[in-house]
Amino acid sequence: GFALLRGLPLDHYDEDQINTIYYAIGLYMGQPVTQNQKGDLLGQVINIGDISKKDTRVYETNLYLPYHNDPSDVVGLLCVREAKQGGMSSLVIAAAIYNEIITRRPELLEVFYRPFCYVHLGEDEMSPIFSFHEGKLSCRYLR
Repeated sequence: GFALLRGLPLDHYDEDQINTIYYAIGLYMGQPVTQNQKGDLLGQVINIGDISKKDTRVYETNLYLPYHNDPSDVVGLLCVREAKQGGMSSLVIAAAIYNEIITRRPELLEVFYRPFCYVHLGEDEMSPIFSFHEGKLSCRYLR
């Protein structure tokens, strides 16, 4: 599922204070994980990246970012400023997709348990889309 929190008075704070508030909210929900190879614990979604560089993350550009999931239990997004254009976000619940496959085409589920190759941060990796860890459904999806 997801939750939407509205009404944080962000105009009362500078950027460092906003980051601290956001980080504190994240700590309430769980253990932070790094966002990139640099070890950043907060990632700024802003068009500042150089698309000619291999290590530029898509969220640092104005390029389209297709559906994917982040390897964590909780993901947070904080909108500080409205984008001049674009900037739309959408969410899909992986467990709901899994349940739809079970309901509509359970014979296809075994395909999603097989390892798929994908490129992440310039490295080839293998992972099934769906798996179970400690009895809980896990999803790893990158186009």
